[in-house]
Amino acid sequence: MSKGKEYRVICDRTGKKLYRSQCVKEWNGLLVWKNVVDPYPEYLIPPNTREDISVPDARPDPEVDTFAVPNPNDL
Repeated sequence: MSKGKEYRVICDRTGKKLYRSQCVKEWNGLLVWKNVVDPYPEYLIPPNTREDISVPDARPDPEVDTFAVPNPNDL
């Protein structure tokens, strides 16, 4: 006997009694027969896109004094 044919398993999808070497584990954890494997659904695969969140010119505006304390008399 070759390795993998020592025991039989029951297919989670069809209910057939098969050798373990005839079965594969699916993406959802089911042990199924190789002929009835359900492919991984495309809608669960995240898109391979990246957002461009970089700032084109990350310097402060030179006319604005960011460290100035407002004068209470001007308010």
